[in-house]
Amino acid sequence: MKQPAGIGSQVIWDEPDDFVESFLGFRRYFTLENKICRALFDLARKPPKGWRNQDVKVNRSGARIQTAGGAVASALYGAAFQIQAANMRAAANHEIQSPGGQITKHVQRAIWDIQPAGIHELLVGPMNAHDELMCSTHPTVIHQVTEKVRTVVESYRSKVPLIGMSWFEAMDNWAEKKDGAEKVKIRAPEMM
Repeated sequence: MKQPAGIGSQVIWDEPDDFVESFLGFRRYFTLENKICRALFDLARKPPKGWRNQDVKVNRSGARIQTAGGAVASALYGAAFQIQAANMRAAANHEIQSPGGQITKHVQRAIWDIQPAGIHELLVGPMNAHDELMCSTHPTVIHQVTEKVRTVVESYRSKVPLIGMSWFEAMDNWAEKKDGAEKVKIRAPEMM
């Protein structure tokens, strides 16, 4: 929706895109939100006759007086604009955050390849928490896990030239990631 002449002027519907796509090809859809915006827009543009025929005046923002139907239409437009604004924020966040999430999940999946199928002693137990990846690791595969991490991270270098990931090969607990544990740098050479 657009309101080129500002508050109080005509609101114009402009058909929105149904999705936004990250540079890695992952799409975030807004189908339901767009349908809700369109329904609110249509209702605000042509409120039911019963709403328009109410002989009630509403004092809006200072000295501005509206009919009850006009005030309801303004509120509906406001709700639709708020949903649209939330969609725009989510779309921008998706383009920024989705690639990091996808890369982290790819690293996690590669680590799981170390775990033999079937009944076997647990060698790796990766856990993805937002944008961090922790992995309980059997001592015999620590360096193998690090190499998997390095390989996956490096596979994205052509798309993300300054990609990097700090990877700890030994920690007693998650708190040690801040300072204290020995860290393996997986970074662009110019950043090391």
